Amino acid sequence: VCDLLLPNHVASRQPERVLELLLPTSTPIARVLRPITEWTTRVIAAGFGARVCRQAWTGDFAAARNVGLEAATGEWILMIDADEYLAADTRSQVRAIIGQTEADGVLITVRNLLAPDDLIQSADSLIVRLFRRRDDVRFAGIIHEEVTGAITRRGGRIIGSPIVIVHDGYASDTTQGGGTRAERNL
Repeated sequence: VCDLLLPNHVASRQPERVLELLLPTSTPIARVLRPITEWTTRVIAAGFGARVCRQAWTGDFAAARNVGLEAATGEWILMIDADEYLAADTRSQVRAIIGQTEADGVLITVRNLLAPDDLIQSADSLIVRLFRRRDDVRFAGIIHEEVTGAITRRGGRIIGSPIVIVHDGYASDTTQGGGTRAERNL
């Protein structure tokens, strides 16, 4: 079983899109919510049969994700934000990889879609977003949080994959609450 860790610290633009695309691939779901959009998101998530975790927003992205890890019960965790979705041609690969690998973490290409007036239309990053649930594997970093260090410190193995997560949050410079991404990241 693979739990889907879907923190709502990003503006919950289209939670239905994320849940519709992932639910056939990953159940059950552990979800961390921000109080600002909590009621609406909770109702939407419950409609998809998701378990909902509640956490006050402290400005620490890793702390929010770690609340979800505490609630997760599956062998594997797929971490995805509300402004992200699995590329259609890679969804089936999640189950295939977790069913076959002995690795502890899986590198996933995160395709960041940029604003239409940018010189380039997208930028790719390789990030461990699919990993085995372990008590000593937690997210680190207030922003751009990750688990790679926790996996490698315990001697875990990380492999590459053809899985792609599309991130459309950079196509706009604003974040939840109306501030800019640069202001939030300071």
